[in-house]
Amino acid sequence: MPQAGALMAANLAGWFCSIYLVQEMLGVQTMAVLAVANQWLTLILMPATSWSGLILKEMADLSLTTEGRRQMTGKVRDVMIRNVSVTLLLAVAVVLGSPWLASAYRLDGLGLTTVIAVSAMAALVMSAALVMQNTMITLNKQWEWMACTCVGLLAQLLFTWLCVRHGAWTVQMGLMISALLSGGLALVWVWRCRWMVQD
Repeated sequence: MPQAGALMAANLAGWFCSIYLVQEMLGVQTMAVLAVANQWLTLILMPATSWSGLILKEMADLSLTTEGRRQMTGKVRDVMIRNVSVTLLLAVAVVLGSPWLASAYRLDGLGLTTVIAVSAMAALVMSAALVMQNTMITLNKQWEWMACTCVGLLAQLLFTWLCVRHGAWTVQMGLMISALLSGGLALVWVWRCRWMVQD
């Protein structure tokens, strides 16, 4: 239930920021730029999201034993490094190719390269936040994760509402702020949790 609530809230915030506000403030043409950037954001995050289920199972298996719980901190660190590293490689490739993408999509001069660059930065933060989401689920702290998510989404909504008139890149910046806050709050909570034992 909390996970479903967090997902629904994220979808509503995404609609409000990337569709409603953009259409009202910047127009349909900018919505097209953002739609293309989001396609490539999804591609950049694909490895991190694709193995997320496997990581969740591995964490759940570790949580069953005392020795496994002692290894949890190292597991979280290793997955975080892997997620961010792979995401970084894809992000760099997409950013370098963004001028060609702008030409291929016939969006030259509409700021696609900037939006993709900010999307790439957001992807790095989101790939790290995904690890914290899995960790909180493993800890059976889904309500706490929902609270972290809601704080991030509120910040995203406020930032985007205030700044969207400056361009579509602010929508992706709002995504990054949301992931940074939700993941950061979860990290602080996990780090202080007695369930996590340093190895």
